[in-house]
Amino acid sequence: MRTAQKQLSNSFFSILSLPSTAMGFALSVQIAALSWILNTQFGFDEHEGVMDELLSSLSEYDGLIFGTLRPYELKAYLGLIGGFQGLKVLVPQGLLRDFEGEAVVEREISDSEVEDVFSVFDYCVLSDEDVANPLSKYRRWVELSGAKIVMTQGPKGAIVINPRSFDFSVPTVGVDNIVDSTGSGEIFVAAFVHSLLGGATESDAIAFAHKVCGFSLLYTPEELSLLNYS
Repeated sequence: MRTAQKQLSNSFFSILSLPSTAMGFALSVQIAALSWILNTQFGFDEHEGVMDELLSSLSEYDGLIFGTLRPYELKAYLGLIGGFQGLKVLVPQGLLRDFEGEAVVEREISDSEVEDVFSVFDYCVLSDEDVANPLSKYRRWVELSGAKIVMTQGPKGAIVINPRSFDFSVPTVGVDNIVDSTGSGEIFVAAFVHSLLGGATESDAIAFAHKVCGFSLLYTPEELSLLNYS
């Protein structure tokens, strides 16, 4: 048993809050994957109702985290996602890459695509390593879409780029002896959304996400999955 578990620390309880939010993210990824399989492997039209029923189930959630695997997967559902009444967060890294055979290649997002896609969401979460000149490019995307962008910067914290006010940054917590960073980005997004839905301010939600993400760095994915919270 880890020290955080023995002491029932805030970090330990923060980890407990992740499963419900992560379920929404997992469902979004499953929808994207199933959409691609049905369309490319079996010839199903995405508008035949199969995907619509899956997306309608999201009405049970207060927040939606949508992660797209390939550039074309998201566009067919923008109308449905736009009708979702809860908090909507896009993890758009799948829009920044494409596949040529089995090779992954970089992909540029056009201004019209930013306007059409990003504008449907309340927040987009990107890192400072996703594109060249990230701050200037993300500011332009915010101006085009009206969505806020949270730019993560690893150990330097995160910056919120806001279309209607000044940008602001939130420092991260120092983590020594990192064991594994796999999935830390997804954990950050899940914790950020969970905290916002609980009524936290943007800066407090990001600070909370930094703490949860930092705690997760002390474990391998296998250890996280095996933690006994009872």
